[in-house]
Amino acid sequence: MLTTIQTKLTNNRKGLLFQSALAFTIRAFGAASGFLLNLIIARTLPPQQAGYYFLAFTVIQVLAITGLLGLQTSLLRFIGSSKAEKNWNEASAAHKTGTLWAYLLATSLGVLLYVTSPWLAEHILEKPDATPALQAMSPSVVLFALLTLNAHALQALGDVIKSVSTLNILVQLLLAAALLMGLATTAQTTAAFYSLACLLTMLISLIWWLRKPGIKWCAVKQFPAATLWQSCLPLWWVALMGLGVQ
Repeated sequence: MLTTIQTKLTNNRKGLLFQSALAFTIRAFGAASGFLLNLIIARTLPPQQAGYYFLAFTVIQVLAITGLLGLQTSLLRFIGSSKAEKNWNEASAAHKTGTLWAYLLATSLGVLLYVTSPWLAEHILEKPDATPALQAMSPSVVLFALLTLNAHALQALGDVIKSVSTLNILVQLLLAAALLMGLATTAQTTAAFYSLACLLTMLISLIWWLRKPGIKWCAVKQFPAATLWQSCLPLWWVALMGLGVQ
């Protein structure tokens, strides 16, 4: 019996080391892909167009994080605990409810950005020529918010590779391919391809989530709204204060 226990502990330790090394490698690759994408944009686009793209990208990140309502961390908590209890109905319900909430708020912010882009670019950012880039990237407010939720849901299930690929790798690789192929030559076309890359990544991550054993979308009860709101509200304020610091 002692030999069996020792063998299991050794195997668990090796498994933990392997998972840690794998997670580190994937996250390092994700950070490198983000750096390489910025380098490709700087090398491919004219300086002024690259500046418009990065300006629009910053606006999108702010709105997407605002639209998430802090739900990404709440889903990480609730789905992770549901996985430990093998309560897949609760995990599915938490993901579905969080997705619907983020979709409604982030979509509203994306539409608002598209409508107010001319005014925002001229009076707030003082860059009227950035309007096309802002409008082309406005769909990615909701798309980036949803793929971020999917990434955290996959992380809660322990799928590090798919989680990091969703959040830090796929979008960068798809956009870099468009730039290197000469399909994106201005801030507007680059922003449009970024939105397309977010759409494809969001769909891929959603498929990954729904293919997990026990996970489903239809015939799932609503997760308790009060419980989810009490969890995500403080996290939302923390995220907004983090944006303020940046």
